[in-house]
Amino acid sequence: DRPFAEVSEDTRFAAAVAGFGMLLRGSPYAGDLDFARVAAMAEASAEGWINHLGQLTPEQQRRQEFMQLGNRAAALATPGQPAVVED
Repeated sequence: DRPFAEVSEDTRFAAAVAGFGMLLRGSPYAGDLDFARVAAMAEASAEGWINHLGQLTPEQQRRQEFMQLGNRAAALATPGQPAVVED
């Protein structure tokens, strides 16, 4: 078994998306996963996203939007947290 931090960025991002879907469906296979952990998993896949021009590629922009969605879902699912997460 490899630590999560050692798998590819694509694999980490795919795991975050899959986990998000399991939480939305209320899957029993989600285990102790929560939206905050999904957001953290997505953020862990964001290393080295800025290209040589200092910009995000279109794929990276879509991933960033997913990370924002994950953060908002985490805030909504956590009592006492604001519903809007500042970017």
